[in-house]
Amino acid sequence: MVKKFFCFVWLAFMPTAGLLANTALHQFGWLEKVTLVNEGITVNAKLDTGANTASLDATHISYEKDQTGKTWINFETTCEGKKLHLRYPQVGTSKIKRLISRKDKSPHPHLQRPVIEMPICLGNQKKIIEVNLQNRKRFNYSLLLGRKAITQFEGIVNPAKTYLHSACKKLNLD
Repeated sequence: MVKKFFCFVWLAFMPTAGLLANTALHQFGWLEKVTLVNEGITVNAKLDTGANTASLDATHISYEKDQTGKTWINFETTCEGKKLHLRYPQVGTSKIKRLISRKDKSPHPHLQRPVIEMPICLGNQKKIIEVNLQNRKRFNYSLLLGRKAITQFEGIVNPAKTYLHSACKKLNLD
């Protein structure tokens, strides 16, 4: 019985092991320098495998529609002490799980956040990632990269390391 179970487990994971061996993954620390390409600013970002999506500090969020009906989001963010006024088209809304205490009996277990697409550079790779906008003033880092963004960069996170890559030098990567 034990041999059959072992063979099943070995065969079940064998294809995955082959895929991982053929994929060159980029190792990142749990903190990395990330460049906001359109703004030309490099920020310290937290890479969090416990979060699904990326999140950027945003306050004073306002919406406006253009002549074509596209919704634009105007917001303010502070990155590395610099206040920026940004404008991006909205590409969606994300549902974020709410932390609920035992005393909180709220019927709304999810928060809605606006989502934009933002080009960023990490480890000399440029990708366009989805980023939800949230007031992150109480957090240490204005930008958080979750599993979706880490996966786009074909990355793995080493929780024992920080800043394995320097800031992007070449921003016109395609």
